[in-house]
Amino acid sequence: MNYSLLEKSREFQLGPHSLDAFPVLNQDQSHQNETKVGSTELQAPPGLAWSGTGLTGTSLSLQIEFQKECGSDNKCYSNLQLQSSFVTEQNQPLPRLNGTQVLQYSRDVRKLHLSINITNAPSSPANGEDAHEALLNVTAPPSLLPSSVRPSGACTFAETVLCELGNPFKRNQRAELIITFEAIGITLDTREVPVWLDLSTQSTQEELRPVLARLLVEYSIQSSLSVAPPHAQSHFSGIVVGESAMQREQDVGSPLAFDFQVTTKGESLGDLGTILLGFEWPYEVPNGKWLLYPTKILINGNETCQPPGGVINPLNLTLLQEQAPSRQRRELEAPPPAEPPLTLATAKKTKSEVVLVSGGSGTRDPHRDTGVLGTLVPP
Repeated sequence: MNYSLLEKSREFQLGPHSLDAFPVLNQDQSHQNETKVGSTELQAPPGLAWSGTGLTGTSLSLQIEFQKECGSDNKCYSNLQLQSSFVTEQNQPLPRLNGTQVLQYSRDVRKLHLSINITNAPSSPANGEDAHEALLNVTAPPSLLPSSVRPSGACTFAETVLCELGNPFKRNQRAELIITFEAIGITLDTREVPVWLDLSTQSTQEELRPVLARLLVEYSIQSSLSVAPPHAQSHFSGIVVGESAMQREQDVGSPLAFDFQVTTKGESLGDLGTILLGFEWPYEVPNGKWLLYPTKILINGNETCQPPGGVINPLNLTLLQEQAPSRQRRELEAPPPAEPPLTLATAKKTKSEVVLVSGGSGTRDPHRDTGVLGTLVPP
């Protein structure tokens, strides 16, 4: 610690002077810089020197060392360490994914709690001494607003959260802080919430760097799938003909229509995600002959869907005019005698399997993966 005492120049006057108005750092200095004029003993004040006509102002610098619980060199080598974790109201840590904590997004999430543990334990005989003026600086993103801290009064809130840990933060001392943030800006567009923790001290400690408390924001939706009808029956009869003889949709056989209904709960993902509906069907028998021939897929009852790979109406048959499914079924169930239904003499693999795939990607089989509402017709 350095002290500097500055005094203005004073006019010299004969006669005794009181030194009570002048600062004295210690008693030894009261016997320094003395001179005699006649029979009167005068003492130049500390930090002042005599000149021919008066006192000239100077500065006095003094270094004072305080007694500390440190090594013989009077330097303290601390070992401040911290660990942090986002916790629930019950002080339970949030789950982790590949080592990083994850928050399940919900509009009901109003607050986030960050638990911080600080220690000053020695890792070797050369560190772990008192950490003088130990501070913790917490920097949160705009999506989080600091609101409170436990224990109360341990931190001050401004542009950052500044916490005084102790002066000194002693050897083997531990401290736990729980900072509560208001989640004012976590939305569907938020991917992660970074909070920086920065320890500092006037003691000597190398490699004391900021630590990142990172929270990923994960979005999940509750979805359900229903199929109508859940079970379908069809019959097979007629003359078997080759694929090249198929020209119109009526040439294939009786229709099977399935209605896949997908519903979701909660906030819409908008353009941030896509729900994919993939389903498989038995489209051929072991010898390569058609079993179920896909003719069309409708979304929301009127919008046509054409998945990649040419899996819908690959033979480019002439389809019936758009009409109600019940009318199509009645007309095709009683075909004219001259054009009986044409089928294959097998009914293997007649059960369809429906799989709901939630997410933005997946493995697609060009012969088995289609859209949302499909009409499958057995030949």
